[in-house]
Amino acid sequence: MKKTLLLLALLILRTANVRAQDDPKSKAIIDKLIAKSRAYTSFEADFGNTLVNTTGKLNVKRR
Repeated sequence: MKKTLLLLALLILRTANVRAQDDPKSKAIIDKLIAKSRAYTSFEADFGNTLVNTTGKLNVKRR
């Protein structure tokens, strides 16, 4: 029973994904985003992470 429900859910999600790719509104938005991102000459990103261990009372943040 669980296997059947899992397969059914995967099939439904796969079908919804295929339909979203053919939507004209989605394509227009993606084309606009692609054109905007190609205009960038460079970009900068700032990443950080946090390690929390409540039993060891550890809280480490990195940037």
